[in-house]
Amino acid sequence: IGLHYRAVHLFPYYRDTFHFKEGDFPVAENACDRIVSLPLFPAMTDAEHDRVLDVMYNLFV
Repeated sequence: IGLHYRAVHLFPYYRDTFHFKEGDFPVAENACDRIVSLPLFPAMTDAEHDRVLDVMYNLFV
């Protein structure tokens, strides 16, 4: 489980080229703060699947 999404305007290129800063696009920043990436792939084993479920369960209990 990881956090992989960042608001594009906060990447160095866009910050430096267009002088964007935190707070310029609050909706994008808010969404990025709430998106998680779950590991899912065809070769995933039952044990790996169970591990993801356990971690997610423990986050919300």
